[in-house]
Amino acid sequence: MSTQMSTGNRPENVLSSGISGDAMPASLLSPFARVAKQGLRLAPLGLACVWLVSLVAGCGGGGSPTEPDTPAQCGPYPDQLDSPWVLPYPVGDSYAVVQGNCDGRGHAAGTTNQYAYDFGMPTGSAVVATGSGVVVGLEEGESNDKAVKGSWGAGNFVTIQHPNGLSSAYAHLEQWSVLVEIGEFVSQGQLIARSGNSGTYNPHLHFGVYASGYATAVTFRNTRAHPNGLVLGEVYTAEGY
Repeated sequence: MSTQMSTGNRPENVLSSGISGDAMPASLLSPFARVAKQGLRLAPLGLACVWLVSLVAGCGGGGSPTEPDTPAQCGPYPDQLDSPWVLPYPVGDSYAVVQGNCDGRGHAAGTTNQYAYDFGMPTGSAVVATGSGVVVGLEEGESNDKAVKGSWGAGNFVTIQHPNGLSSAYAHLEQWSVLVEIGEFVSQGQLIARSGNSGTYNPHLHFGVYASGYATAVTFRNTRAHPNGLVLGEVYTAEGY
């Protein structure tokens, strides 16, 4: 079965996956309560689909800042000096962590998003690639207002596959703000989209580095020391690298 590819200003309903090259089963996206999605495109790689399903519980439902659950032991974290990753926003920008690792309903210990982060970024803020790689999934057609859309989920997103086999995901992006295409190679620090509040009430960026649908513990080499991960409520500035 052939898969459609969208053209122009992404007006078509497009749905493809890496499952035997066929159209994505409705059951795979059922947690989002939407199957034919305007502006959604996935490369012929299964991991983009796996991450999409895993994000439905991320951000504690609405994505609003939440107090930590009962403290849980996260880690261990990789050495920051050897980290291949940079913060997902441009050098010079500073944002607070509004949901960290092992806290909140959506990032609780033992969940797929245990090691994901939410950054409190106003709508329209620049989002950059945390590492070089190939774009394998994106959507940008969702409304910027969760209440209008009427369902929880990732909203607009970009997924990048990296040479080390991991994939990074950037969700709740501003409608029609994605600047990259499926199959495009992007460089570390390249502007890929603008943050928003699609799929959530409160504007923020949901970010994680995933392996088989599970967020992995990461550090960032272009900010101040964080040996135990970024801290909830703290502000981190993206420094040169």
